[in-house]
Amino acid sequence: MYAGIINHVVNRRELRQNYTLQLEDIQYGKSETQIKADFEINKNIISYYRKMIRKSGKRLHNIESLKEITGIIRGEYDWEEEQGNIPLFVNYGTNRLVLDIPLRIRKHHEFDVYSAYEKAIENQIDFRTFFEWYRNQEDYENECKISEGNLNYQDLALSSVRSAILSMLDECKNLRVARKPRLEMKVDKGNTSLNVSQLSDGEKCTMALFGDLARRLALANPKMTDPLQGGGVVLIDEIELHMHPSWQRKVLGVLRKTFPNIQFIITTHSPIVLSEADEDYNLIFMRIEDGTVKAFPRKRLDGYDANAILEQFMETKAQNQTTEKLIHSIYVDIQKKAYSDAEKKINNLIELTNENHPDVLMARMEIKRRKI
Repeated sequence: MYAGIINHVVNRRELRQNYTLQLEDIQYGKSETQIKADFEINKNIISYYRKMIRKSGKRLHNIESLKEITGIIRGEYDWEEEQGNIPLFVNYGTNRLVLDIPLRIRKHHEFDVYSAYEKAIENQIDFRTFFEWYRNQEDYENECKISEGNLNYQDLALSSVRSAILSMLDECKNLRVARKPRLEMKVDKGNTSLNVSQLSDGEKCTMALFGDLARRLALANPKMTDPLQGGGVVLIDEIELHMHPSWQRKVLGVLRKTFPNIQFIITTHSPIVLSEADEDYNLIFMRIEDGTVKAFPRKRLDGYDANAILEQFMETKAQNQTTEKLIHSIYVDIQKKAYSDAEKKINNLIELTNENHPDVLMARMEIKRRKI
């Protein structure tokens, strides 16, 4: 859907989005598949669809609606004399984990405002392009320091990307490209200088997400003194991917603070992430009922803890089932006044947990109360 719109707006072969409907997108037993969206522009509704026919393999779309939508976008954001800021649209799928950090540049880019849309719909983050842009900007920044005689000079675009990345990377600072003894991207963590490939998967995934989004905003908003104030729509699938629970707790807030004018559309299966959703979020739970995906709006969940969200909204037990049965049997023994058996089971529970576990304390208090 959006790949076709971006391709039509940008109209450059090297930036073409390669995502199209495939035969496997057609549900078993169905003759075709279709995706449709209604765009409200200047109080007018424009419907655009793309479909694929199983028998012929043909891909169809209503070209006139596409031309109308892209014509409005071009008229709003494209100037012949000088290119201004443009809104961003980008998708980050579940394959965004950066396992490899390639630093050798085989094909050099000419970065301009429309480069913000390069591979914007694809599931993966292209770290090679990010590194090339970062190195180019750092070279430009260093040239300006020399030419202006100001060693404190900072490139605005590069500073924005640095601040965005470090907003989530705890204890990290001084992200840079080292030229000698070998070309590598480095960051200081605590008192140690690390190659970014030495970071954990969660750190690399988060660095790539925040860095790529900030870089795209810097490209899309050449007229802004702070590109992170740029607008757009960003899709992130499974926001908690590879994140430590403490990062899951803060990621929504950091995204909103770092990119205040971006509309995020985020999916998650993390009760920790959900427990941070206050009244400023639009929450929608998705379920399959009778073979149909249905949406259920919900209000804020920041008043619930993660266990309550698991139990009440995700239909999942918060506790291990074997442990839950053990606790239940303790209270059955207490009800029967079989206190000796209950104490033995409490000791078993202590072996699984500890003396101060809430269920241990509550069971012993109940025994004490009943013996009075």
